[in-house]
Amino acid sequence: MPSIQQQIWNELKNEDFSIVCFFNQTDLTTLKQYLGMNGITYTAVLDQASDYFNLYKAGIQHSTLPPVYLLIDREGIIRYRYESVFGAYAEIKTHIEELLGGS
Repeated sequence: MPSIQQQIWNELKNEDFSIVCFFNQTDLTTLKQYLGMNGITYTAVLDQASDYFNLYKAGIQHSTLPPVYLLIDREGIIRYRYESVFGAYAEIKTHIEELLGGS
């Protein structure tokens, strides 16, 4: 997720969108350490009960390997879904900009 911080969030954080990252395989202390060591400033949620993973059918329990990226519009509709994709940050950023109206 440091790549998301560097390649997407740092450039688009002043736009009208949010990044939320969900973690279910850790504890709060370890998560805080990870975020701090990697300079991650976007929202991170500890989801030990996997509520969000189940809602969006993400994670090993749904036969999808991390990472899973979802681009959800203002109406809550998933517009783009990336599963087990590493390094697709330029494509993800382009899709975010499209959803923002060509920022």
